[in-house]
Amino acid sequence: MEGGERLEYDRTVATIVELGARRVALQFPDSMMSEAPRVVWDLEERVPEVKFYVLGDCMRNNVVDAIGAAHVEAELIVHYGADCLAAPPEGCPPVLYVLAEEANMDVDGAAEAVVAALPGGDAPVLVLYDPLYRGSAGGVARALEARLGIGATVARLPDHVGGLVGGLPGLSVGGLVAPEYDEPRLRASRVVFVGAASTEVAMRCGACAAFAGYDPAARKTSVDAPTRLLARRQHQLQRASRAARWGVVVASAGRIELAARVARACEADLRAAGRSPYTLALCDPTPPKLANFGECEAFVVVGADAAVLSALGRESNVPVLSPHEMRVALGAQPWLPQDDNDRRPFYSNHLRDALLSGEGAEDDPPAAVDEDVPTFNLAEASLDDKRRQVTKPPRIDLAYDDGPLVVAQTDAIAFLRQREWRGLDPRVGDTPPGRAVEGRDGIASGYADEGGSSPTPTPTPLPPRGEE
Repeated sequence: MEGGERLEYDRTVATIVELGARRVALQFPDSMMSEAPRVVWDLEERVPEVKFYVLGDCMRNNVVDAIGAAHVEAELIVHYGADCLAAPPEGCPPVLYVLAEEANMDVDGAAEAVVAALPGGDAPVLVLYDPLYRGSAGGVARALEARLGIGATVARLPDHVGGLVGGLPGLSVGGLVAPEYDEPRLRASRVVFVGAASTEVAMRCGACAAFAGYDPAARKTSVDAPTRLLARRQHQLQRASRAARWGVVVASAGRIELAARVARACEADLRAAGRSPYTLALCDPTPPKLANFGECEAFVVVGADAAVLSALGRESNVPVLSPHEMRVALGAQPWLPQDDNDRRPFYSNHLRDALLSGEGAEDDPPAAVDEDVPTFNLAEASLDDKRRQVTKPPRIDLAYDDGPLVVAQTDAIAFLRQREWRGLDPRVGDTPPGRAVEGRDGIASGYADEGGSSPTPTPTPLPPRGEE
């Protein structure tokens, strides 16, 4: 494929002319940065009256760099690269996605490996994929249909990639859209992911009937990724369940309104559980930034995906959770889905899904807990017996009603009053002067007043000047 067709010069020029843009920002990933000069020269030949600015991929997960575009007052952003699943931030200029990159793969070999890994049954199959393999995903689905004898659905790219304002209804799964799917149907399906290992997809599909991930580059199949990741998250949850001071980190700079709503909901849940929340506004949370708030015993990050949470958790000495995991750690909602009709999105880190999860959990009755059954705490390798947990009695302040006051006297108070030392109270001017007492001479093995010998240190003479 020629460079102009692969980079969609005609579509880019048509969009520039349609919008009447005079300043255009071109955002390239690291893998395509070497092509940036040639792209700028080719576009300048076609529309010489337009100024082009090159933006590097300084944002995590190839998110549209609206801040860099605002610095150059760009009227249009052209986003290059296959990583296009993150929606553009609110308030940014129009965004044109040019995927450009695409990789080939052995479709039949992938289908054979997936069929061998998937368990049998009549559950439907949903095919997810890395956008790098978007051209081969349909072929994999047709090959699976031929081998399994059951229909396979291929997820589509999100609507913002094609510039659609309102696309067909569907369910968001790992950034892709599963058409005509809802949460119960997703859990009843067998999910196949084509691409390199994705923490976001594996966590999202942890409650599905089966999961199989195939990496075309390594030609390897994995079926236990959700189980391993959920076990790691459970360890974080048990550590965070004992935290008293939480940091609510707002990490979504492009969606301030939604992020603020989720942060306020997290603060309300923490206060209702008797915890102390501290709100922190960090555009890009990193372990050094979180380490500045050493008083926080756990963090809940609003607007970060599962990969970011896992990376922060590995390098931080305190648990780092999502809003959904925070509610689970507080006991406000169950961790795993309770039934097939539960429509709350499982392990979705999208802000709207976080609000839906919190609002839906408020109407659910609390789950019954058998206090006689101890639970094993993986964080401390011990059993938590709820019968031994001492509940602090509520404080009751009685109003004084002109009655006699009785001062409580205890043996502990009387003993403390007999002591001469009452604590670090200087009492300047009130303490009478006392005579200095001569100290003891000698060493601990035998002081002079106990009959021991007191060694006299022999000073070392200094050398004459000039002989040092």
